[in-house]
Amino acid sequence: MQVVLAILLLLAPWALSTAAFFWLLSWDERRLGPEAQARAFPPATKRAAVVMFGPLALAVHGARTRRGAAKGLAAVVGLAAALAVQAVVVALASAAADALGVL
Repeated sequence: MQVVLAILLLLAPWALSTAAFFWLLSWDERRLGPEAQARAFPPATKRAAVVMFGPLALAVHGARTRRGAAKGLAAVVGLAAALAVQAVVVALASAAADALGVL
């Protein structure tokens, strides 16, 4: 039972942060205008980028959908938001592992 719980605690941060990244990208895409939406990731590419590259997908999304001075800022903010989400999820999983005496 301990092994199963340990595996779940290792996979939970990845699954939760991936779901949060999907939500952040979808939320941002709904706010974009038609011109910026045309530059956003196609659906299949978005799924692959989030699953494979995690936080970097948000930075690339920000750089692809913005123009001018906002382009770099959007990439940095996207990456910062993604890393903050991932840090919170990992902290919660670590606290759960400590509370359960696993790992």
